[in-house]
Amino acid sequence: MYVKVQFTRYGARPQRQPHILRDPAIHSIALSLEETMRDKQSSLETDFQVFESHRKEWFHEHGEKHVVIHNGEVLGFFDDYTAALRSGVAKFGAESEFLIQQVCIEEPVFVIY
Repeated sequence: MYVKVQFTRYGARPQRQPHILRDPAIHSIALSLEETMRDKQSSLETDFQVFESHRKEWFHEHGEKHVVIHNGEVLGFFDDYTAALRSGVAKFGAESEFLIQQVCIEEPVFVIY
């Protein structure tokens, strides 16, 4: 677990744990939630790594379509985001996490003024 540091005008000092986390039962629940979030994050990271490893080959085969990936497996390629989302929800359910990514050579950069 990481330690948060609070910066004051007198220098840095470690922040104290919030009072609620000092209770052992609540602290164990917080730790298990943190582990669950890491697991969920790692499944999407795996999906994104699959996407990155096949990006160029998919671009040549599928142009700028949207791909749906779940647990490292490709569901398919779709013409637009809405079709990809509908297909992903129909296959995996609304509560499941899956990656929808547009296949392009480079990620577009959006500038908001």
